[in-house]
Amino acid sequence: MTGVITVTVPFSAMSEAKIIENTPLCVTVQWEDVAGDSRFVRQMMIEKGMSQVKFRIVVDWYEHDKALKVYFPIAVKNGTATYENPYGYIERPLSNAVLPAQNWVDLSNDGWGITLFNDGRNAFTLDDGMMGMTVLYNSRDMDPWMDHGRQEVCYALASHTGRWRGNAIVQRAMEFNRPLLAKQEFKHAAYVSGWSTEIALGDEESFYGTENNDHVITLKTTYQYNLKYYEKKTVFLSK
Repeated sequence: MTGVITVTVPFSAMSEAKIIENTPLCVTVQWEDVAGDSRFVRQMMIEKGMSQVKFRIVVDWYEHDKALKVYFPIAVKNGTATYENPYGYIERPLSNAVLPAQNWVDLSNDGWGITLFNDGRNAFTLDDGMMGMTVLYNSRDMDPWMDHGRQEVCYALASHTGRWRGNAIVQRAMEFNRPLLAKQEFKHAAYVSGWSTEIALGDEESFYGTENNDHVITLKTTYQYNLKYYEKKTVFLSK
């Protein structure tokens, strides 16, 4: 009979924590560490107007048969663990097991809760008083060079009142993974081409909308016989 032996490898600090950005819009604190054959640059960011704490970790990863994980002690008691999955979510019992999810996981009770957003991780642990995420793997059984090299991972913690429903968690997770990009555009006529008639747009325009924070509206483009039309599709994530 075989089992898994877990060994924690300590970090060695290369420098003390330092503030690398201090502006009216953002404060960023940075740590630099080494462990094994890898080097880590960790950043914590507090941004103006954002009800979350954002983290970024840049890793030069050269480990074998090891995993890099982050853990957060949290004060939510008797909470419900919720994991986002394709087209919805699933509630699972609290456990120290590593379980799959997509853009977010949440641990909350009737009073308040904590949500962990991420930009591409897929393994999480939600237990009483603890929230964890697997950042990187390396298993020789699958690929001896898995995740080797420079990796950058972003994640964020956000608190909310009550359960996750009604707190725009789905929308905030999508915004975290698809941040708004500013682009300078040249002056041009405000028309939408390709329609049966030219449509002039005003200073503000909305084709669809919803006041429910737990509903997501997507537009799907379909091509058929050289005709292009848009189909509205509403995905109910909380019903």
